Amino acid sequence: MVSAAPFTSSPATAPNPLPRAALALANVQYEKKGSIAYVTVNRPKVLNALNTPTWTDLQAAFEDAKADASVHGVILTGAGDKAFIAGADISELAHVDAYDAEESSRFGQKVLDLIENLGKPVIAAINGFALGGGCETAMACTMRIAAEHAKFGQPEVKLGLLPGGGGTQRLPRLVGKGRALQLILTGETISAQEAYRIGLVNEVVPAANLIARAEAILNQITANAPIAVKFSLEAANKGMDTSQAEGFALEASYFGICAATEDKKEGTSAFLEKQPAHGDLERTAMASDNIFSGLKVVDFASFIAGPSAAVILSDFGADVIKVEPPSGDLWRIGNKLPPQPLSEDAYPWHLANRNKRGMALDLKSPNAQQVLEKLVKWADVLIVNTPHPARAKLKLEYQDVVRWNPRLIYADITGYGDKGPDANLPGFDITSYWARSGLLSMTRDAGAPPTWPVAGSGDNATAVGLYSAIVTALYRRERTGEGAHVTTSLLAEGVWSASVSIQAALCDAKFFGLHDRMHPANAAMNVYRAKDDTWFVLIVTPDRLAAVAKAIGRPDLLADPRFADPAKLMANMPQLTAILDEIFCSEPMAHWYEVFNGVHVTFGAVRGPQEVINDPQLQANDIIVPLNGAGGKLTSTISSPLQVHGVAKVPAQRAPKIGEHNDEVLRQLGFSAAEIDGLHASGAIPKAKEHAA
Repeated sequence: MVSAAPFTSSPATAPNPLPRAALALANVQYEKKGSIAYVTVNRPKVLNALNTPTWTDLQAAFEDAKADASVHGVILTGAGDKAFIAGADISELAHVDAYDAEESSRFGQKVLDLIENLGKPVIAAINGFALGGGCETAMACTMRIAAEHAKFGQPEVKLGLLPGGGGTQRLPRLVGKGRALQLILTGETISAQEAYRIGLVNEVVPAANLIARAEAILNQITANAPIAVKFSLEAANKGMDTSQAEGFALEASYFGICAATEDKKEGTSAFLEKQPAHGDLERTAMASDNIFSGLKVVDFASFIAGPSAAVILSDFGADVIKVEPPSGDLWRIGNKLPPQPLSEDAYPWHLANRNKRGMALDLKSPNAQQVLEKLVKWADVLIVNTPHPARAKLKLEYQDVVRWNPRLIYADITGYGDKGPDANLPGFDITSYWARSGLLSMTRDAGAPPTWPVAGSGDNATAVGLYSAIVTALYRRERTGEGAHVTTSLLAEGVWSASVSIQAALCDAKFFGLHDRMHPANAAMNVYRAKDDTWFVLIVTPDRLAAVAKAIGRPDLLADPRFADPAKLMANMPQLTAILDEIFCSEPMAHWYEVFNGVHVTFGAVRGPQEVINDPQLQANDIIVPLNGAGGKLTSTISSPLQVHGVAKVPAQRAPKIGEHNDEVLRQLGFSAAEIDGLHASGAIPKAKEHAA
């Protein structure tokens, strides 16, 4: 079962296919459903091995699919659950001579050329062994989707042969010459995950989801203009056999042909007439050709940390679906919860959920599981922060969902980590990130009680950490084809932020007391006030002391016996602080700005939020960007803190209303109109009239 060639005496002897209306094939099951033709090699007892009649049946099926205008795409698979096509039929292979072998190879190549140049997309749904001729058949298809247990190889060399169905030509084009020759010359068999890693297959999915995923891809392709699909396939296939310059010329020719079609006129008109409303994230991502265009994210998290990680992904083009309970995420009304600044505009909600589509789902409803399953199968990334006891009841734990999609990146935020006595405790950034980590105890002045930190500051730091974990797992998946369960906690992120001090504690370092502005550990690293009441932070490193003393008009301080000796300096730090206080309060901040800038010393004026938004550095560096569609006074928002030079982020669009895109998402997941009505009736999905802003 190693060669793709049909062993027949002459290609001229192959029977002609029957008329389409009465096409009946002995070794291939051929059926049409809607615009998709299904071709199944039907010899499961011999692992769908290829013999002469099977090759002839394949030719007949694909000729019919090519001629039938109602067929827009084909799915090719094998019968049973063990093999796609395990290779050539050894019983036939054993009895051929050199002439028959060559003629059979040519005929097999002809059939595979028909598949490759069908003018319609062909998806190979690889449900097991794809060896020899099976691997060659898969490579002739437009795309290859593999079940997790699939195996690939070109083992002909072990029988004293070489690939006869185009394997020596197509395999190097797909995976590179070096890797192709390794597979061909060793005859080794590789897993689906390795095939994905080297680029032999497009996706690896659970076996139960194989045909559905192939159908979804075909439906996505065939929703586009048929002429554009046909010429795209043709340009790519023919371009492989020409110089790059000839390929460019071919592409330009086809581009011109498509530009004259009604499909092009209709498509561009619809694109231009469509306003940049929130719902069309896929169009926006495509227009910017961004880093995560095509990445699918389901955000089940609430409040800030998890949703903000999803926002960073969306800023770079990911399609994010925000899933909330029918009552909505409590953070929707964060603008009305003291001590947050009060506003009629839901600024916290839009900040943490821009660029997302909105879906409402009652996970407590028995009917919600079917929606959850399809969301998981659709997604590349799933983000959750529900405490584990509640998560288990909702069947939202990693082990509950990974069975539906082993390639899933399951991203998990907790308050205190997945293990330990407090693993199940709920946590906010104020309790877990700030208080438990030690940060809150150190971020205060001596004699003052712990204060209330800025809300969301720990959450947003944690969001960047979770984003990093997701991207790390995505990179790993690109190399291995495997999904991952990634996690972080508010506690871990807080300890990381406080890690200089926590690391000091680990080695029993001697700590100074809490910061006391009038009695600091180092007067050169302290907070001072200018004449105009502007507070500023000053950091003077030892190599800049002389320059600063001269710049502030007090070079004498360098020779002052109270401060010249290190031991005396420590004892007289309050006196030095008092001298500096007197100096700095004599001039306004603008003066000290020029002085400190002149000697290249580090300083920073302490600004309030109302001053920060007018800082020219924010506009110049796209830290504040326009926000479209939110209404009211909410016309700008804060961009995520990462920039990739040469890549523009997706323009910020308002956050969704509760369940705003329910039906759109359900249709995209494959639910029929009747099934959607049933989900509404069951209460699993709220009806449109129940949506809140």
